Amino acid sequence: MTARVSGLSRAARATIAAEGITVRQYVAHHCGPDTARWPGDRCGCTDDRCDGYHHMAGEPCPCVEYLARIASAATREEAMVR
Repeated sequence: MTARVSGLSRAARATIAAEGITVRQYVAHHCGPDTARWPGDRCGCTDDRCDGYHHMAGEPCPCVEYLARIASAATREEAMVR
């Protein structure tokens, strides 16, 4: 994997970090471990048309909070199995 995951807004990165995981862990959970570029929407949703469709452009994405929680729980569960 490359050194930096690109394509996510600062707000999405902050929401992901608040769940205790890295952006890489978030992207790996939703897209696979070899993804270096986020294929979803800039707001953090896996739907690449979320911003302006699920919510108004520039407003917080309700999807990213839920998706970050799922990725965080899966990451913690995976760490417990090891």
